[in-house]
Amino acid sequence: MSSDESLSEDSIRAQLRVQLRKSFIDIESFNAFCIDYFHDIAKRFTAEMDRLARENLLLLTNHPHAIDQQLQCFISLSQQTRKASRRRYALWAAFVFVISALVGLVAYVAGERVERRIRSTHHRLLSECSRESEYGCTQLVKHYQTRCALGDPDDCLGLAVMYETGQGTAKNPGRALSIYEQQCSYGDNVGCFNSGSMYKRGRGTPKDQQKAGEYFQRSCDGGLMSRCVSLGRLYESGFSGKINYKEAFVYYKKACLSGHVTGCGGLGSLYDLGNGIVKDINESYRLYLEACEGGDPLACKNLGTLYETGEPGILTRDLDKAAAYYKLSCEMGGGYGCTSMGVLLRNGIGLAKDTTKALVFYKLGCEREHARGCNNVGVMYETGDGGALNYETAYLYYQSACDSGFALACWNVGLMYEAGRFVPKDQKKANQMFSLACSMDEKFTCPNETR
Repeated sequence: MSSDESLSEDSIRAQLRVQLRKSFIDIESFNAFCIDYFHDIAKRFTAEMDRLARENLLLLTNHPHAIDQQLQCFISLSQQTRKASRRRYALWAAFVFVISALVGLVAYVAGERVERRIRSTHHRLLSECSRESEYGCTQLVKHYQTRCALGDPDDCLGLAVMYETGQGTAKNPGRALSIYEQQCSYGDNVGCFNSGSMYKRGRGTPKDQQKAGEYFQRSCDGGLMSRCVSLGRLYESGFSGKINYKEAFVYYKKACLSGHVTGCGGLGSLYDLGNGIVKDINESYRLYLEACEGGDPLACKNLGTLYETGEPGILTRDLDKAAAYYKLSCEMGGGYGCTSMGVLLRNGIGLAKDTTKALVFYKLGCEREHARGCNNVGVMYETGDGGALNYETAYLYYQSACDSGFALACWNVGLMYEAGRFVPKDQKKANQMFSLACSMDEKFTCPNETR
């Protein structure tokens, strides 16, 4: 397969991932699709696999065109049978109501069947809403409101998601957070997880890493291993006022031993860098490989980095394997892998130099919230690499990466103010950006007042 054909397949997989998430809002509806159309893949799903890992398993073990064909078949079938399904549901609900009025025991059994049918209808409404049907989204909100009022925790969480995203109702992240926190207070681990995520990102409330850590702690203690990983990352980033690698190690190891592969990847990173523990490249490699094979895109990227740099006497440098793991990480949806592929292509490291393709991979990384990818897109537009010199676009990408906390991007914004590229020349503003970069990363020298 040529590099152009390979890139085309990568693009198709990325588009399929977007379409899968639009068609199946939650993991239950995605699982149902896989059971119906890719039964052999669905049998390989485990309880510890999150949505991303299951998507990766589907996308990497089937040809993109086969997945697209089945997805279009599902969408077409759903559109044809929607009205008939509603009529069947109405008839079934009426039948169950009559039976439940006659016999108490049968009423209980029938009630259970009605509940299952309601959940099935819920999934169909989700599918309809995911295809941007305003009616479907509005009806889904009403369904959630009714069921939440009856005390159904899953539907309360669903209602919160609708408020958070603004589907079928006015966008209201503050209301979403209130519902998440209420569900957390009832002992719902997902409610705690979502509350922590809202505080971490500053959605519906000012950013509060301490509060995020408290909610992640509750969900981790409740057995939600993905939140143990999030807690480990917070300790690794210093959310409690200082970096605490030992606590990060504890939570990564807990998740890893419970079969959560991202925990193994986080543990591998600590061994790789020798953070809070004796550096051990062999152990790092083992953990990265385990996590990568389990569907963790960051672990695949880190394996690529090990092969790109090599380790004397332990791991031979192998740029072909580095590129292969970067590409795999990117195919799995990891922005960091896409950015790393861009670096190899732009600089001709182990691959033929191709700035046009490098820009494509940088943009993929940026779209997947990898700040370095956004910064690198800015560099390409500022320098004209890839055939597109555009200072305005460069500035916007730098600012986006800076807003995400990438120090080099903040420094680059400062340089644009200093040179007067796209923005008016302003040394005071440039120094402010230099100081911001300096506060984020000690590698940058804080400017003098008279720079």
